[in-house]
Amino acid sequence: QPPYWRENRAENQLMMSSYHISEETFPEYIRAIKNFSPQLIDAFPSAIYSIAKYMKDNSYVPLKVGAIITSSETLFPEARQTIEEMFSCRVFDWYGSYERVAAIFSCEYGHSHIVEDYGYTELVPLADGYREVVSTGFYNHGMPLIRYRTGDLIEPLEEDGNLCLCGRSFRQVEYVLGRMDDYVILPNGRKFQGLGFLLKNDSIIEGQIYQNRDFSIEIRVVPKSGFDLADKQVIENSAYDRFGSGVKLKVVCVPALPRSRTGKLKSIISELS
Repeated sequence: QPPYWRENRAENQLMMSSYHISEETFPEYIRAIKNFSPQLIDAFPSAIYSIAKYMKDNSYVPLKVGAIITSSETLFPEARQTIEEMFSCRVFDWYGSYERVAAIFSCEYGHSHIVEDYGYTELVPLADGYREVVSTGFYNHGMPLIRYRTGDLIEPLEEDGNLCLCGRSFRQVEYVLGRMDDYVILPNGRKFQGLGFLLKNDSIIEGQIYQNRDFSIEIRVVPKSGFDLADKQVIENSAYDRFGSGVKLKVVCVPALPRSRTGKLKSIISELS
């Protein structure tokens, strides 16, 4: 039962649970955010996007927030667009590692910069064209980590020699993709990442791609009321277009998707990793 949040009066914060967000509780969350009228929202992309998507699907009047910071999960472009539209503000995405060795932030012009004075960060090329973040942190004085392999992937930016309009000279990257183990792997060795578009469907609340050890794929979705076989077929067809018709896959409806102990929702889980 609500409330699904607690007030931190000392710091004027509303601490909202990401575990209780659902189609039944969306109105409670939206009402609480509106009443609190925050200047800043700090959230997992999956949590704030699901709220924004519900607002858009149900013709809510956009709320006015000063800014939104997202972190800890991959922020997909379509999610950023919907969040910014329904909260009338810019979204600033932040990447950081638990080991405190590297950090990447998006500036006011939407470009992603490596925070060069946070750590000595190398972008090590991989066979698939992506780069792994390998970094030596400057802030962990108790146990320095030297050339630590984070397992996180980024898509490099083609250098054009031009300084970002924000004036920062920090290197830029095109996109933070996520973990190396967040892949779908086909029997022929092909790897797929950045599959958020498969879960972009107005008939579901959220979704997750799960790959079993036999290479079969389950697209697990939390359906909205009215979800039917036609909606399921649309998702399946999009997946076959991406992976090929020879892949064994199915769409599975579930009441909720598990989150990590810290509230994160992984978009891809693979037993092959």
